[in-house]
Amino acid sequence: MQLSLFARLVYVISVVSIALSNPTGEHQCRLATPQPSLFPLLDEISIDILHALFANGSLTSVNLVHAYIERIQEINPSLRAVGEINPDALDIARALDVERSLGRVRG
Repeated sequence: MQLSLFARLVYVISVVSIALSNPTGEHQCRLATPQPSLFPLLDEISIDILHALFANGSLTSVNLVHAYIERIQEINPSLRAVGEINPDALDIARALDVERSLGRVRG
């Protein structure tokens, strides 16, 4: 079974969340095959965890934008909540990733 980008991103965020909540590693936790419904959604992830993922290179702005676009495409046909996605979103994300690689972190 191939997971969507959104599901893979949620899985990575979940693993990092577990690691950050137990920095000593005393109680190692092994996760089975990721099941997207068992993991928190991106809208429930804290800013601190997102910052940690950016800092350790597990997440890029481009990955995050792709995940949100994919999620919008999954649920927007029924919700009709998003009228338009910024056509420059990926270009902006790429520029932010370059800035981060050069040591400039906006926050």
